[in-house]
Amino acid sequence: MGDDLSDRLRASVGAFVRSGRLHQSELAEHQAQALGFLMREGPLTVAELAARRRVRHQSMQTAVVELERVGFVTRGPDPRDQRARLVTITSAGLSTLRRELDRRSAVIAAAIDSELDEEERELLERVPDLLQRLAAHISSAGERRS
Repeated sequence: MGDDLSDRLRASVGAFVRSGRLHQSELAEHQAQALGFLMREGPLTVAELAARRRVRHQSMQTAVVELERVGFVTRGPDPRDQRARLVTITSAGLSTLRRELDRRSAVIAAAIDSELDEEERELLERVPDLLQRLAAHISSAGERRS
């Protein structure tokens, strides 16, 4: 049962995440992800952003240049390393990201309202906490192996 459940869960969570990205957006997905890391974690170097997104440094550098060009991030000196530069989200980047996150939440809320009955909504209330617990366990298991 565990393998079947984990396969179904992985597939359904993936489909759920992808479906939220299908609607019109102000941001490309790679831009939204980079801005999300900057919003949650604060200023990061291009290398740190690339590691978090699990992409090549060159790919992240290109994304940062795009984001800087439209005024969503700035780059400045890194006090930890004079050779590195920190990427920081701007107020314009933050407001654009928040609009994007609000839009995605609205799409999900509309789907919940139209597709789920009261019993299913009550069941769904528990899912975020359960997924957070599983994510924490998987992350800590991965850190112990490193």
